[in-house]
Amino acid sequence: MDLVINRLSEIEAAATRYMESANAEKKELEKQSKANIEAYDAEVDANTLKELQALKERLDAKMHTELAKLEEKTNHIITVIEEDYKMNHKKLAGNVFNKLIKE
Repeated sequence: MDLVINRLSEIEAAATRYMESANAEKKELEKQSKANIEAYDAEVDANTLKELQALKERLDAKMHTELAKLEEKTNHIITVIEEDYKMNHKKLAGNVFNKLIKE
């Protein structure tokens, strides 16, 4: 009977050691998993920031290009209007004067 009790005690002690070992391994795996998740999150954040910066740079370049085109077009229109005014200012003034008189 003592032999059975001793054997059961040994089995229980071994089971306890296995459970403690399993719990320690579980905690270590949780720690590694948490570290992996944090590293992944940091990598995703860095990649997202990098992509956002690249997108911002492309948009800024496009904006500057569009702005330069708009400025060039506006300057051309102003030049055309000024040339038209220089060539036709007497006629335009006469038209305005005639409209004022008729009213």
